[in-house]
Amino acid sequence: MNDRSKFKFYKIKKYIILQKRYKKTYDENPTPYNKNKYLNTKLFLDNLFKNAREQYYTNISQNLQNKNYSSRKFWNICNTLLKRKMKVNIGDIIHNRKIYKNDKDKVRIIGDYFAEQVTNENNYYDNNIDYNTNSIKNTQYKFPEVTKNMIEQILKNLNIHTANGPDNISNIFLKNTKNSILVPLEYIFNYSLIHGVYPTKWKLSNWTPLHKKDSPYKRENYRPISLCSNMGKILDKIIFKSFYNYLEYNQLLNEYNYGFKRKSSCQHNLSMLLHNTYQNLDKNYDSLILFLDVVKAFDKVDHKILLQKLNLMGIEKNVFLWFKNYLQDRYSRCVIHGYESELYHIQSSVTQGSVLATLLWSIFAYDITENIISNPYIFADDTALVEKIERDDIQNAFNIIQFDIDQLLDWAKNNKIEFSKTKTKYIIVSNSHYHTYPQLYMDNIILERVQNYKQLGLYIDENLNWETHINYTIQKTQKIIHMLKLIRKKIDFATSEKIYKGLIASILDYCCMFYINATQKNIKRITRLIYHCVLIVVKGSRFIPENKLSQELGWNNFYERTNYLSITMFAKIKLTQTPKIIYNTFFIDLPTNIGRNVGKLKIIFSKKNKFYNSFYLK
Repeated sequence: MNDRSKFKFYKIKKYIILQKRYKKTYDENPTPYNKNKYLNTKLFLDNLFKNAREQYYTNISQNLQNKNYSSRKFWNICNTLLKRKMKVNIGDIIHNRKIYKNDKDKVRIIGDYFAEQVTNENNYYDNNIDYNTNSIKNTQYKFPEVTKNMIEQILKNLNIHTANGPDNISNIFLKNTKNSILVPLEYIFNYSLIHGVYPTKWKLSNWTPLHKKDSPYKRENYRPISLCSNMGKILDKIIFKSFYNYLEYNQLLNEYNYGFKRKSSCQHNLSMLLHNTYQNLDKNYDSLILFLDVVKAFDKVDHKILLQKLNLMGIEKNVFLWFKNYLQDRYSRCVIHGYESELYHIQSSVTQGSVLATLLWSIFAYDITENIISNPYIFADDTALVEKIERDDIQNAFNIIQFDIDQLLDWAKNNKIEFSKTKTKYIIVSNSHYHTYPQLYMDNIILERVQNYKQLGLYIDENLNWETHINYTIQKTQKIIHMLKLIRKKIDFATSEKIYKGLIASILDYCCMFYINATQKNIKRITRLIYHCVLIVVKGSRFIPENKLSQELGWNNFYERTNYLSITMFAKIKLTQTPKIIYNTFFIDLPTNIGRNVGKLKIIFSKKNKFYNSFYLK
């Protein structure tokens, strides 16, 4: 589509029609009169578009500088300029060689596909399992008594922009009527927890299709986001907080899974993976890194197996009965532009969009690393395995990873889920690639070896020179820089600075402490990009020295910013504000006479500059 389409609201559509008409007349009868008529109309139309474009960006700039606008409104305007807004309109869907244009047909076609993902084999639902006391640890979890203060605290912090569920009760309504509904909600919540039942109305949800990637014409490229009852979410939040605290305190969550945990992030996962890899290189070992991905992870959770694992967590009988009732008899429907599909029975899955979904998945996958020999690094459903390759015994590392693949396939089969064979790939990180390496297999299918792989937003390559990731980072910022150029003359410094720090600096900051040891050539590309952005923000000349600009603005350069983020992250490790497994890697607890332990930093020696300049050692 022509970029001019967004300026048509300036009532110039009729001139476009005239231009097309005069062009057709000139093509049929190419006289000087018809030519002048067409060219004059074209010139007039070009001027109209130029003025309309200027007015459009002037209006956008004025809105960005409007101090009455909320932060949400500000970023919505930026996303509109970047064409980042989530597409509400779903285009034509092609299925079985037929094109579906009508919303009524599309909601049925997409709804049927979503329903297939949450349906068990033979279309049979089974959660016939009884409560037992065979727990992993000698502990028992019981529900807390819900008080008005608990509910009131959640109601105060409700996001009023959240969409409504099937009951059409909005968060605005709940927030404005909190004084009137506290007592009824307290009674309903406590009755639910004591008797082990979850209100039937709250089990209904609406699926909103969200395009993920690739062709928007295929229904397989959409995923369902469930809109659940906002009242039910309040109860879910109370349960989540209480149950998560119990699981964390009793160490019942998988320590190698960095996802959906407090004090844990993608960067913690990547930092440990890279530390292990650098350590292998420093000892003259290569590293074999296998990346796996679960197919439709949240949609394929079998309820019977999940309840069996909940039993092992050490819960009271009424807690077990509540979760059993919470999972069963759930229904959902697809909704597009007011059109609704039929109701589908959810026979598997933990509902994406519900508060408890992430916690239930963590419980379901807590035993995924059992019998694994290599070093696992997991974030939600993304799994990476790392094993060192001894150059005089290359086959051993591949045997270990192959054994782990077979163990994971057995685990997946027992838990009725599946690993993607097309997305499962591996790289070999090495200083020299002169060896011939064996193949890896998954169900007799040869796995693909790649030169780089994008894991949690970071491109890891075979040489760890970070060129692929830096190229990706620069490319990702180009569109934002172009947008900033279009409006820089019409906005003040404060607005430009806000856009730069919110949209560009945030991209550059992500994992920058890991690729700081890239080649000087690539680091210069990053610093040049930042300098270019600073010139745009201050509307300055390219002859102004970089150091002078940074000093006047009070901004840190790339090295200073990276060092600051590195020190901040390491301080969090020292203060145990990261997963315990990271703290134990670098610190030893020493008892003191003041009643608490003091962490002493472990001494880690390095032979090569690559390991010495890596994040944790530098």
